[in-house]
Amino acid sequence: MKKFSKWLSAIVLAFLFLSSTLSVGAQADWKTVLQNINEASQTIPSMSGTGDLTFNVSAEGEEQASGQFGLDFKYNVDPRFSGEFLLDGNIAYAVPEYDDEWNVVATNMEEEALQFSATILDGIVYAFDGATWTVEELGETEYEVSEEINTALEEANANQAEVTDDMVALYEKYFDLSETDTDYVISLKPDIDTNQLWTDLEEISGEDLEAIKQTAIDESLASMEESTGEPVSEEDRAMYEEMYDQSFDMALGLLQNLTISYNKENYLISGISFDLDINSEDIAGLYGEEVSAEDLGQFQITAALNLTFAEHGQSFDIQVPADAPTFTESTEETGEETSSESETTSETSSDLTSESEVESDTTSESSSEESEDSSPAGADLFNSSSSDSEE
Repeated sequence: MKKFSKWLSAIVLAFLFLSSTLSVGAQADWKTVLQNINEASQTIPSMSGTGDLTFNVSAEGEEQASGQFGLDFKYNVDPRFSGEFLLDGNIAYAVPEYDDEWNVVATNMEEEALQFSATILDGIVYAFDGATWTVEELGETEYEVSEEINTALEEANANQAEVTDDMVALYEKYFDLSETDTDYVISLKPDIDTNQLWTDLEEISGEDLEAIKQTAIDESLASMEESTGEPVSEEDRAMYEEMYDQSFDMALGLLQNLTISYNKENYLISGISFDLDINSEDIAGLYGEEVSAEDLGQFQITAALNLTFAEHGQSFDIQVPADAPTFTESTEETGEETSSESETTSETSSDLTSESEVESDTTSESSSEESEDSSPAGADLFNSSSSDSEE
């Protein structure tokens, strides 16, 4: 769950970053509109949404896997986060056929339906993978994610500034602004120089982006050490730092057709879509000169994501799924205790320990008295001598 929270925090922070940066760039006559988008984006309202994801993986020109999924969700922010999420789709993967000498003679694609749902309510997540329920208490994870979101919002709000001519020039260089009947659409231009983009952003914003990248790298490595329980060696640390640094620089370059839409009436985000294209040369670039594309073999991963958002600020009726086990039932099945049960057990154990100590002291005193009454003279002399010695 902690690992999941790290991913969730990263996704939220990336979303906020894109919202706050993309929403200030356009032609000078759009300044008022874009300022409204900035003001509306300073909070994260409750909302619902739908989406679709497709992907394909190929190696040496042969398809290895593909899939398509639909996403439905809705969530409340106040007074406490709650939500429902459903991912439904199918995945196909290559299954090789072998001859008697274990040579691949054919490859067949097999398809499998996948479904995952999750409901979060009162700090408990009820997850179902189509066969098994998992019920867990979010505990500290809920507060960690909440704190990450609040911190990101505070930073985004603190960095809100008047749209200057320098900012206009910067965003005109990297983004296009268009509109439909219902939305303002901001699009990342194709074939941009991502290294130059980071440099320009640093110059205009006054932020030390290298320091921000290094902080993210340090946190990722610390999380890795925590999950494995082993320290990262200096050699591996250097390799990972180079990989993470390269991934920051190439991240936007891997995205194609990135667009973010904002509703014209409330200036809230109404959609986001992008395509992703990664090949062996891109991955080799993360390793620097140590690994070449030939070493990895020829492969390609493509994906497309489309999300739409609606019903901003609505209050949704989130309920525990009817066929889900309760948190207490789940912990009983796994042999775990709820926090209240654990505290009760601890208190009972403490009381029993205290009673045991009292009984032990009473028995010891009684035994001592009986021993003194029935001890021979030699024993009394020995005890007296020992007592005098200790004094």
